Amino acid sequence: MQDFDPFLDMKSQSYEASRDAMEDLSTFFISTCNNIKEETMQQLFMDFLKISLWANRNDLSLSCGAHTSAINPHQSLNTFQQFILVDQSNQVWQHLANLKSSKIRVDIVLDNFGMEFFSDLVFADFLLSAQLVHQVVFYPKPIPWFVSDVMPRDVTTLLEKLAQSDNENMRACGERWKGRFDAKEFLIEDDASLIKFFTLANPFSDMSHVAPQLHKQLSTSSLIIFKGDLNYRKLVGDLNWDTTTSFRDALMGFHPAPMCSLRTLKADVVVGLEDGQAGQVEKLDTDWLTTGKYAVIQSLM
Repeated sequence: MQDFDPFLDMKSQSYEASRDAMEDLSTFFISTCNNIKEETMQQLFMDFLKISLWANRNDLSLSCGAHTSAINPHQSLNTFQQFILVDQSNQVWQHLANLKSSKIRVDIVLDNFGMEFFSDLVFADFLLSAQLVHQVVFYPKPIPWFVSDVMPRDVTTLLEKLAQSDNENMRACGERWKGRFDAKEFLIEDDASLIKFFTLANPFSDMSHVAPQLHKQLSTSSLIIFKGDLNYRKLVGDLNWDTTTSFRDALMGFHPAPMCSLRTLKADVVVGLEDGQAGQVEKLDTDWLTTGKYAVIQSLM
């Protein structure tokens, strides 16, 4: 029973439902990854970062297990930009672009399998292809948690699906990523004693004493990226903060390394908004906090 994933069939069906979007994204990525120019690098960074952000909408826990096919992820970016309530992507870019080290490592705390995990791998591969980083470490959940959460075994599952795809660009992605894992440019953290923290009730501010080894490991990162709604809620303690509370204050002292949260809003907590911004959005959408329509990119460097 330890290896049983009750959500495996739903994850597989979600993957199939998102194939068109993944094919579109793989075509865009493969066409750009081997010819990244200095003058286009920042824009590509923004594109792949925000594709990873919006892929967080594809969450089976939000849709009660229903499978919704995603639209073209790259072509939709301009349309979706108006729904990013806080956009600190430029700070993230400036931080990475200015790093001078022979060992730049980005750590990504994962959320959902399917389109989102595929987008996370695309973004990670771009970071390596653009020589912005030298290694990317992924942190999954150790057990089935919120339906579509990535688990360590899902990496092998995804690579197998890509290898069997009838789309040449998806197969190319799979081959690239298998090579990245083999070369240890991609790593999946599968030590259950470390990653079990992500399924505990504790906020991230408790990590230093509840999971000191995980905290120590993350503290050596050049940048930690936290994906999704649940990780955001754990970052801010799932507390009823005023929406204008700063992201720094809401983290309650948690800051092991430079960090960024990519989150579409699916629960009624958000911080870092401007005065009056929440009221303005409320007038447009009364359920703005819970549908995944709106998003934030928040950072603390």
